[in-house]
Amino acid sequence: MNTATSPVLPGRDERRASRRLRPLAGQTAVVTGGGRGLGAAIAARLAEDGANLVLAARTLKELDHVAGQARAHGIEVTICGCDVTDAGQVRQLFSTLPEGRVEVLVNCAGTNRPEPFLQVDPATFDLIMAVNLRGAFLASQAAADHMIRQGTGGSIVNVTSQMGHVGAANRSVYCASKHALEGLTKGGADQILCLGGVQAFAALAFGIEDIGPVDFIAGAGNAHVAEAKRQLFGRVGIDLLAGPTEVAVICDDSADPRLAAADLLGQAEHGPTSPATCITTSHTLGAAVLAAVDGWLAGAWPTKEVVGAAWRDYGSVIVCADNEEAARVSDQLAPEHLEVQTADPDWYLGRLRNYGSLFLGRDSTVAYSDKAIGTNHVLPTGTAARYTGGLWVGKFLKTVTYQKVTPEGSRHVARPTAGISDAEHMSGHALTARLRLDPSLLAGSKHAEQVCGALTEG
Repeated sequence: MNTATSPVLPGRDERRASRRLRPLAGQTAVVTGGGRGLGAAIAARLAEDGANLVLAARTLKELDHVAGQARAHGIEVTICGCDVTDAGQVRQLFSTLPEGRVEVLVNCAGTNRPEPFLQVDPATFDLIMAVNLRGAFLASQAAADHMIRQGTGGSIVNVTSQMGHVGAANRSVYCASKHALEGLTKGGADQILCLGGVQAFAALAFGIEDIGPVDFIAGAGNAHVAEAKRQLFGRVGIDLLAGPTEVAVICDDSADPRLAAADLLGQAEHGPTSPATCITTSHTLGAAVLAAVDGWLAGAWPTKEVVGAAWRDYGSVIVCADNEEAARVSDQLAPEHLEVQTADPDWYLGRLRNYGSLFLGRDSTVAYSDKAIGTNHVLPTGTAARYTGGLWVGKFLKTVTYQKVTPEGSRHVARPTAGISDAEHMSGHALTARLRLDPSLLAGSKHAEQVCGALTEG
């Protein structure tokens, strides 16, 4: 008799744990601007993952503390004084790498010139951008050349600051990627991956190389992303299927028809199949919105080719008798984005039920939500707002239940359970319930026929 054993594949948690131990052991990571802020946080995380570090900044003093903490992980740390906007210093930095290798470059060096945001003049902005982009370019170019020559490739991540001071004394405006990475790092993310496109969905759902399969995928995207999520649903959980994007504007005589028309067209530029609907209690206002749309499209509207097609095929103006009818029509449409430009928008806030996100008042435009203030960019479309809201923290949580029944409890529920099971011809279910009523039937070496016969007689 021949026997063979099959290799036991590690479970998902074990794979994740092994990656968390020292996934970058033996690799060299260069971090510019690694002496403070996000640069220091990224350096600390790379050290935890086993990477040998090369920390670069204009002054060595601010690197000493970060280097000391990193060495506690048993890695090699080299500190270099380097102005990343100086091509010569950057070349010198990469010529002195330990073992002449680099697998990771993270650019955090740059300036944010702490000035009140509203007082940053174009000349200062140009200077900031020149410094940050030049530094990122020079370091990335040198690292790429190094990675190509060493024949192993590598990863380059640029997270430099963009602008200046805004609001409170110590708050600066940074590029979105910097905020996102800082939040993910401080939130304890196991992995941060730089991936995009439908191929990213495949990698996350099935796993590839050192990326293990995930349980849940969420986020906004185009039609290709929506199709990828549809095909993967079941293998992984998803937030929702969305698209094409849509907008509706409820307005009355108090609204500015040109503004309402602009908001309809602004959202319709996502694509030629994006619905845009005006719901109004005023025939006069509805006619004015139609005229305003024609005016915008006849003029220099920047995306009028796409917008014109969307409005021609999916645009509409619906005139309602009163506010109640307008609210009913809106709830039937259940639009993804719903603006209310009326004299009393709060009335609609209390009355409306079905929408992805609601924008109250003339100053609340969809673009603010999409690009700046939130609260969400993953919203239900195609009337799905009738039964679900958008992506929120609850989507990342799940509710599980448990039961623990005592012998006394069994005496109360076993007979009703067996009776219901018999009525449904689920004899096996009935058997498992009745066995709890008479445990003696489990004693000895009785065959299943004997047990079942005794239970039937009983």
